[in-house]
Amino acid sequence: MTKLFLVRHGQTYWNVEQRMQGWKDSPLTDIGVNQAKQLSESLKNEIFNAIYTSSSGRAVQTAKILKNNRDIKIVKNDNLREINFGSWDGHLFSELENKFPDKFKQLKENPHLFESPLGESFLTAQNRVLFAINRIILNHFGENILIISHAIVIKLIISYYKKQHIRDIWNTPPIEQTALSIIEIDNRFVNIVRYGDTSHLSEDNATY
Repeated sequence: MTKLFLVRHGQTYWNVEQRMQGWKDSPLTDIGVNQAKQLSESLKNEIFNAIYTSSSGRAVQTAKILKNNRDIKIVKNDNLREINFGSWDGHLFSELENKFPDKFKQLKENPHLFESPLGESFLTAQNRVLFAINRIILNHFGENILIISHAIVIKLIISYYKKQHIRDIWNTPPIEQTALSIIEIDNRFVNIVRYGDTSHLSEDNATY
């Protein structure tokens, strides 16, 4: 059985500012670092055969904390990055909603039809990410794999395995910072063991 441990990165400064990150980046806040440390403590007894991370700095920073003292190389993969919001990356949500009300509404209500200027669609992002996931599973069949990525990416992975349409991606609970999702894959059998679990976080470090 192959077991995927999917983790979203810790809180960043742009998360706090309500700024679109996508392929751009900002470092973890002190809370984000503590979130990753608390998840690391929760996972300290888990045996991982491989650790993969989005190449974005916020994910890499989280991965280094989760690695702890394990003698495992952290493998960076561009295809595990967040959906590319193109020219929207780096802008405040409120700014985008005011400047592009129809497009922003489409993002929230019809994500399967959305594509940001110079960015990518949800389907393109899903195909990109699944290419990476399938390669990882092929290389680590029957092993435990820790994968650090992003909220939408993790939703797209789980949506695929649950056979859900992209239009329904916002109808599932959010993936909070350092939320842990676990997927077991045994040939054609797929089991979502956990979804967006943040039980490792203390009240001071939980974000909603």
